Amino acid sequence: MENKNLLILKAIKKYYKEDDFKKINQLVSDIHPNLFYDYFIKQGEWKEEDYIVFLENLKIEYAAKLFANFQTNYQLELISILSDKTLKKIFSEFYIDEAVDLLEEYPYEKARYIINLLDEDQAKKITDIFKYKKYQIGFHMVLDFVAISDKLTIHEAKNDIKKKVNKKSLEIIGNIFVVDKENKLIGYITPDRIIVEENDKKIIDFLMPIDFIHPTDKISKAEKILSKFDVPSVPVVDKDQKIVGVIEAEDIIEMYDEIDNAFFEAPKEKYAGKSYFDFSVIDLFKSRIVWLLILLIVGVLSQIVIMEFQGVWEKNGIYGSSSEAAAVIVSQIITLALFTSLSVSSSINDSAGNSGSQTSATIIRAIATGEIEQKDFGKAIWKETKVAFYLGLVISIVSFIRVFFVWWIVGSLRDIPEAATELGWSEGKVWLWYCIIALISSVTFFLAILIGNLIGAVLPIIAYKFNSDGTIIAGPLQTTVVDLFVVTLYLGLTTAIFVPLSQNGYFDVTETLQSYNFEATSNLNQFFFYQI
Repeated sequence: MENKNLLILKAIKKYYKEDDFKKINQLVSDIHPNLFYDYFIKQGEWKEEDYIVFLENLKIEYAAKLFANFQTNYQLELISILSDKTLKKIFSEFYIDEAVDLLEEYPYEKARYIINLLDEDQAKKITDIFKYKKYQIGFHMVLDFVAISDKLTIHEAKNDIKKKVNKKSLEIIGNIFVVDKENKLIGYITPDRIIVEENDKKIIDFLMPIDFIHPTDKISKAEKILSKFDVPSVPVVDKDQKIVGVIEAEDIIEMYDEIDNAFFEAPKEKYAGKSYFDFSVIDLFKSRIVWLLILLIVGVLSQIVIMEFQGVWEKNGIYGSSSEAAAVIVSQIITLALFTSLSVSSSINDSAGNSGSQTSATIIRAIATGEIEQKDFGKAIWKETKVAFYLGLVISIVSFIRVFFVWWIVGSLRDIPEAATELGWSEGKVWLWYCIIALISSVTFFLAILIGNLIGAVLPIIAYKFNSDGTIIAGPLQTTVVDLFVVTLYLGLTTAIFVPLSQNGYFDVTETLQSYNFEATSNLNQFFFYQI
């Protein structure tokens, strides 16, 4: 067999030199496209002008099979040099699901270019498929399927199927689904039943029931139907129960291989009729803010844990045993500063890091797929800066509210009257300082997310410039820079506010201390050094 194939390939090479495509087209049907590819491309037999001539002169059904067997980067090269007429003929030869499988791997501009070449009906079907997410049935369903009327006889069904397969290039996908005059699904019949039954019998007499799914359903539902009815395919219907597609068991297996990536595509900026720059700032903001808020709320738990440990420190006298008021206060300040840095850094670093990671993932993917080119780098950075502004604004507002929630949980707000008495201040003044401290936290959140997003956008671009892997560089470097920034910013803001006030005697409570036992001053200064 190998010798025969080799002889045919050598004959094709010979006839190519003689420009005899009539004989070439008679021979290629006996050669699998993979063998053709291995002989002419892997071994360097083809030059650029050769594969243009080949694909434009081969009979189209074989040219399409050959094209589909090429690697994606090779297909993209061909798209750039083949004529529009040849490209249209090649992609028109594919079933819709086959065309989608190919276009899915292309950068958006290339995919859209091919779609625009196709006939209106085929282009619309492909575009409609890309509107679904990859973990939804609609993205993987076959549209070129055979369905027959429930009014036909066995003989009429055979002729109808033959006509549809030959003239409309439709496929028999496992079972043959049966519809009424309104194209609504009513059941299915197996192909072998049509073959063996007598011609004058009615299709309706052999109808078998089956459950259906919708294009927006997930694969788990299709899997249950496959198992329940022991069938190789499942019908997909619209809201009116009209059949619109078919999903095969092998497609379900492929979907499971891809499901992890699909679930984490947020937002799904690839295809679906849009590229990265087709999405507005608000679209990107909405796709990211929900998870950031959830993570921020979850972060409250770590803060409560830290603050509860602080309570243990207080009860066990870790603040020191000096009899001097100044030593007690300094000891408190040092300890509180430690807890503050732990709490603030943890919460803000996490939010800034999560936001930056979302940005870097989006930029890396868009660069890899060609949606962002070198000339677009400045535009992408500016867009991500605007997204970061909105994210930071919302997160800072939520953070302001969150701080008071944490204080309420751990009981700090209930201690305000006692703290005011110890300091000789009004409760309103203590509340004011709680608000100022919460504001410092919120401002830090806002700026940290702004910087985190900017770093997340810039680092992949820098990696691209130096031909490095953006996924490796962005994460570690981003974490380090954001950590340094958050600590510096938080302590800088706190110092800028409290040091001048302290130097001017704003926190001088010497007279108040003289009226109290030193051991009763555990709450002293905590309200302005508290964990946020």
